[in-house]
Amino acid sequence: MERHDLLQLSAPGGVTDPLVLVDDDGARALLLVLEADQELGDHQTRENCWMVVVEGTFEVGDNGARQTVGVGGFLRWPRDERRTVRTTTGGRMLMVLAPWPADDHFLDGEPPR
Repeated sequence: MERHDLLQLSAPGGVTDPLVLVDDDGARALLLVLEADQELGDHQTRENCWMVVVEGTFEVGDNGARQTVGVGGFLRWPRDERRTVRTTTGGRMLMVLAPWPADDHFLDGEPPR
């Protein structure tokens, strides 16, 4: 069993350097700690993406719609669906990507070394 206290862990790089909690053949779990007014700009993943808000409030956009998600909010996007995530207050989110890595995640078929 692995245990992580998502409210105590540090991820000082915020959007540019998330803390990887789990990285195995089935899933990748990331903790992102965003400062006030930081955002994950328009992006997508080649995997299914689940997001849980652990602390703070986030504004999430996809397909032209925007919604505010607070602590305990749970979202899921299918692979390749574009989205934006931003916070005016700062906050923490847990993102899980699965299956990890998707067959087409690495363009040349090999993960970086």
